[in-house]
Amino acid sequence: VLLGVIDRMQDVYDPDLAPEPFVDLMLLRMGNPFTFPLSEIEKRKLVQILVPIYQSKGTGPGIVDAVRLFLGIEVELNVYAWSPVGLGEAIMNESFILGSSDPDDLLTFQVLVPRVLTSEERRKMSQIIDYMMVAEELFVIIEPQEVVTPDHWQLGFSLLNFQTFLHSA
Repeated sequence: VLLGVIDRMQDVYDPDLAPEPFVDLMLLRMGNPFTFPLSEIEKRKLVQILVPIYQSKGTGPGIVDAVRLFLGIEVELNVYAWSPVGLGEAIMNESFILGSSDPDDLLTFQVLVPRVLTSEERRKMSQIIDYMMVAEELFVIIEPQEVVTPDHWQLGFSLLNFQTFLHSA
């Protein structure tokens, strides 16, 4: 019986086979920085990639990968105040324009999102980016604007109080 228990001990240390309480303990031991609730599958995946997340902390690709992992959303980062370009790759005022000298602009980057987020997704994304970025940086999440089509009046067809309602400002 003891040999059978010893043989099964390796399952406790494998994130794919361990019972969920042991996966929680693995995350606790590794120092899980994310406080939002995770499903069992997400916990198992996080145990396996938490060290690479720590290694990519503070980098643009690390932020993009972490958002893709937790939210499944493909985002792009835009540093609008400056652009890192190697020597000999850009021509001044043609393919490269000097950015701002404002310190706040130099430390701010934009996260471009392909769709409008829910408030829960926005909160979760903010927490992920806040953890993954360098401490002195700032970020802004840019979502596409919802298109509002105005209801125009048509001369000769629109009727007051039937298709249009007047209101006081």
